[in-house]
Amino acid sequence: CIIEEVAEAKKVNESRKIKKEAYTLFSGMSFAEQLNYLIATGRRPNSTSPEIVERAVGDDVENNPKFFLDIITNPKYEGFILLERALQEGVLRKSGPAIFFNNDMIGNDKDAAVDYLFSKENQEVLLVVKSEIDRKLISK
Repeated sequence: CIIEEVAEAKKVNESRKIKKEAYTLFSGMSFAEQLNYLIATGRRPNSTSPEIVERAVGDDVENNPKFFLDIITNPKYEGFILLERALQEGVLRKSGPAIFFNNDMIGNDKDAAVDYLFSKENQEVLLVVKSEIDRKLISK
């Protein structure tokens, strides 16, 4: 039936459009941007080899382009990178979905923790978190 064929064509075309957009963004990413994408998704590559990092990001683009686009176009993307770096370096800690700075819960999930850190009222905490990340990275 032509109606079913048109509906199927629309579905396939939409899927291809999402994949095309993901590949377009991916093709313009530098190595540092690819590494930050992996960090924003909570992954820490076993190697910082450009080939391994590019493969990991490329796998997301190929296998789940909508997920890739949802992460990379999220208005809180930079905040997620900072949050994940802070968790990886032990500046912040996670208990279940909750995020803590010292003994204070700063969010009941990653979105809330990013909102907390980037709110006007908590700029001092943000500066401390950033400086602690820098200090720990420099001392490695």
